[in-house]
Amino acid sequence: MKATGILMAMMGITLALTAFVAVTQSTPPDSDAADRLSAVEKRLIAVEELLLEVRETGRSVKRRVDSAPRRLATAGATPAASGTPSGMPGMADDGQVAAFHDQVAARVESVLEKKMEQLAARARYRGADGKWKPPIAELTRSLELDPDQERALRDIFNGARDEALALLNEERPGGGSLLTDFADDIAESGDANGATKRFFGRMTKETVPGREQTYLNALFEVGERVQANVDAQLDEPERRAFRELNVDVFEVQTGHDPLGDFVKARLGFPE
Repeated sequence: MKATGILMAMMGITLALTAFVAVTQSTPPDSDAADRLSAVEKRLIAVEELLLEVRETGRSVKRRVDSAPRRLATAGATPAASGTPSGMPGMADDGQVAAFHDQVAARVESVLEKKMEQLAARARYRGADGKWKPPIAELTRSLELDPDQERALRDIFNGARDEALALLNEERPGGGSLLTDFADDIAESGDANGATKRFFGRMTKETVPGREQTYLNALFEVGERVQANVDAQLDEPERRAFRELNVDVFEVQTGHDPLGDFVKARLGFPE
């Protein structure tokens, strides 16, 4: 098997993918379809909300533009009438009105550009499961978080991946681990995709050494803790926005992928 093929396959072997596939395999078909439909509906609602916000901004600006001549007629050459954007000079002639219209147009264009960038980012990082898997910087921008919050969330997401690595690499009494078995399966079979499916299947059935708990259920617990820790860093509006974005807490891109790094090292790939 070519090294490039293995590397391409390993790009998808992250905790997030593990969690998603495990959840999919453990969910009845009808529920899975309902969950996917719900994810799509949430995505559409988020898009509609953004478009409504853009339209309302446009209507508000249009009302202000349309009322400008009336305000100017009553105000004459006095300072800017009520409702004029802060920093705008008083307007008493057509040239000043035109300048005001230009500034309004520029402002609307800026708002529209920002909203369209948000829509594009949410579409670009949306997975087939309907969950959003953005870079941490994109998540920060969408929620308008401060630097301290971004650092805290980065630590939470990275910690969850470290915990998942330790869980999947828990050594059995006879030696080895589920994760080393996975890497060895790739090396021996030369079929990364097949090995990945077998790996996920074992996660739903086999128990963690020393526990009466499957790897899948153990990962569920990690996910619940991650969500609780994220919630603790956000205020109520931010928590609500986070849920509306349908963020995949296991696949926010931070640049930290210990699971993938471990398997690649096991396969002998350079760092």
